[in-house]
Parts: sequence; structure tokens; C-alpha cells
Amino acid sequence: MNASMLLPVLFLAIHSFYFSLTKVNHNQENRSLEITMKFFTDDLDRALSKEVGQKLRLGTRKEADSTDVFLEEYIRKHTSYHIDSLELHFDFIGKEVLMEQTYVYAEILNVDSVGALHVKSTLLHNAFSKQVNEIRLQAKNQIKSIQLSKNQSQGTIELENEK
Repeated sequence: MNASMLLPVLFLAIHSFYFSLTKVNHNQENRSLEITMKFFTDDLDRALSKEVGQKLRLGTRKEADSTDVFLEEYIRKHTSYHIDSLELHFDFIGKEVLMEQTYVYAEILNVDSVGALHVKSTLLHNAFSKQVNEIRLQAKNQIKSIQLSKNQSQGTIELENEK
């Protein structure tokens, strides 16, 4: 095996950059916020397993039956959403594991409009001190985002007023 074939394997084994993406889409027709969280499966598995104190084996044939329950509790504990200082509660829809990436879906109902969204995210901070969580809001024909980290785990995304 030559050295060029080893580089991708070594990078995956020792990557030191940890990133998740949460997309929050305001669906005006349904009056809801549709939330999609995207994680590297191994990172989410490590953080979730560490949180609950047992190996969950996310995305494998040996995945623990209780994984979805633990995942919902974990997401609720490590995220919050506010509009106009009103805390919003989400419905957990489920997860989809596609090999190296896991998608988690949630929805917040009865949201007429979004001027500013305050978000707190400490997802995966329990396992990775360098974890970065990007929150991307799409509403009012605008897309704005913020990046949250262990040092700054909350922030507000403000949208421009429609003209």
C-alpha cells in the first residue's frame, strides 16, 4: 500500500475538527420551524454514548433499542430555541443514519413569523472541546447563520425586516 492511500484513512482516524450543522427552516404555509441536524455518525455516537454511560452503536446492526429515546433526551437537554424571549418546544420526529452522517429531525409548531431566533446549542460539547455547531436559519427569503462553540454556546440570528 502506498502512502497516498493511507492519508485519507489517517485523516479520518485522527481528525481534530468537530462540526455539526442545524438547519432551521420557517415553513410559512404550515406555520412551523422545520429543524434538521446533521452530525458525523461516529461523533454523535461517541457523545451520546458518553452521556448515557453505555455504548449505543449508532447506525449499526447492534444499535441499542433505546437509542432514539436517549437521542431525543440528549437533543432536548443540549438545545433550546427562543423567539421574542418565548421558549419554543419542539416535537422530535426521528433520525436517519446514512453511513458516516446522521440526520436528526424535529419541528416546532405554531410559528407565524421569525424576526430573530435565539439558539443555545451544547451538542457534542460533552465529548469534544473543539466542537462547532453551525445554526442556519432560512426565513423571509433570507438565510443567516451563526457558529456556536463551547466558549460561546448561544447566540441570536436576526433577520432583516421585509420591505
